[in-house]
Amino acid sequence: MTYIDRIPPLVKQALDNHAEYGHRCGSFVTAVLENDFQTAIGCAGPDSMASLKKIAIYVHNNLPSQCYGSTEKVREWRESFSDMETAESNAALARSVRENG
Repeated sequence: MTYIDRIPPLVKQALDNHAEYGHRCGSFVTAVLENDFQTAIGCAGPDSMASLKKIAIYVHNNLPSQCYGSTEKVREWRESFSDMETAESNAALARSVRENG
């Protein structure tokens, strides 16, 4: 079992959907993406709290750096999906990072 297997499936799905499709996430995942771990801890359920370090490692290793790290970066990433060409490029980048680490 890898560290990825220990991440709650709905959290991993939300992270991947944010990266690949610009989907909005719940408060916990949004806080993680925005690098606001004080809020993330306050919003985390028991499974997410137990996996917080693994979730942070997953974000760093498997998501494009353009889609996380601050409120502004998360907002800009989501907004970029309103343009079809950029959305396709972002989705391809997210898949590539996830597949190649």
